Amino acid sequence: MPVLIFTVKVYDVTSKFPLVGADAKPEDVALLAAAITETVEPRTWEAWGGEGSLRVVFRQPSVKAWLLVVRQTDEVHGKIADALTAMKSS
Repeated sequence: MPVLIFTVKVYDVTSKFPLVGADAKPEDVALLAAAITETVEPRTWEAWGGEGSLRVVFRQPSVKAWLLVVRQTDEVHGKIADALTAMKSS
């Protein structure tokens, strides 16, 4: 079994809520997080028996922002970035 190397990356997803930005509701950000773990390599996430994790963080007070803190392999990070880019352009 190959050894998997995990890295932690932080994704600012505030722009995914263009009408409200940082004032997005926590449940809306939770839906975005769930969409990622359910569609981007689902079996690699903790909830599906894998080792990857995703946490939603609201940063304030200096600059309000919704962040996803993700621990995953580089390959999966690439797919997350692609998914977030696709969401932004749609």
